Amino acid sequence: TKLKLYNEDFDFTTWVISIAHNTMIDHIRRSPKLNISLDDETNFLEILEDHPSPEEHLILKQDNDTLIKAIAKLREPYQKIIELRYIEDKTYKEIAEELNLTLPNVKVRLLRAKQLLTEVMQDNI
Repeated sequence: TKLKLYNEDFDFTTWVISIAHNTMIDHIRRSPKLNISLDDETNFLEILEDHPSPEEHLILKQDNDTLIKAIAKLREPYQKIIELRYIEDKTYKEIAEELNLTLPNVKVRLLRAKQLLTEVMQDNI
């Protein structure tokens, strides 16, 4: 509706982003749910911690130990590709270069490794 007010001396994208930003601010100001005062003692917000509790930490450690043991049961090529992808967080391209494989071959081996890992972990249940 305000397109006629657009000034061609400025970038169109910047203009649209400014409109979106201002519209969002107006929406927040009008919304009673989002208008929370820090001085109002009746509004308590539940703040979630980013860190796990000691119990959750122990469970995560046990899960990690189980996963590492399951990976160790895989054959060497599958162990290596799982470690490169999920432990070292390498891209498919980096894995292909490191293992001297083609990109499709890396994808196939990784898929097979995940399937074998799933089977090993289900056998341990």
